[in-house]
This record gives sequence, structure tokens and C-alpha cells, in this order.
Amino acid sequence: MKSDIDDRTYDRKAYNNTVEFRTLDDACLTQKTAASFNIGSGGIGLVLDQLLVKGKVVQLFIHVRDGVTVPVYAEIVWSKSCEGGYEAGLRFFT
Repeated sequence: MKSDIDDRTYDRKAYNNTVEFRTLDDACLTQKTAASFNIGSGGIGLVLDQLLVKGKVVQLFIHVRDGVTVPVYAEIVWSKSCEGGYEAGLRFFT
């Protein structure tokens, strides 16, 4: 069986940084924090403390250098439990 990870169009590179995010159906738009583990032109991998729902859209705030944060929208492609929390793969909207 082929996984969503196998279907990637773009390569990912290691990227360990803090990423803020919020789901678009969040009534109070509370910003949450995750740790990224990889990134590519097509998406990003996150480690977080909650399971994300496949197919939902989130707004991410990615820190690219000191004082510079890039807001992007992404779709949750997969999310699963892992040791100490959850991992998720997100695809950027282009």
C-alpha cells in the first residue's frame, strides 16, 4: 500500500523550528504552537500535542529568520500518534 508520504512531488529537507498555527474552523482563532521537522516547497512536517484532522485547512506562521515570519495556508494530508505526541504532514496551497 502506498502512503501519502510516497506521493510527494517535492523533496523535503530537515527543518527544526517553531511554527505557530491555527485551524480555520477555530471560532476563537487561538494560535497554537508546533515544532517542524522537515520542509519543502510543497509542504511541512510537524510534531505537536494534538491530532489534526486530515483534509482540514490551517494557517501557519513559519519563522524563516530573526524577526521574519511567513504566513501560509496548508491542508493536513496525514496525522498520526507518535512517541510523546503527534506528527502531521501538511501540503502548502500554491
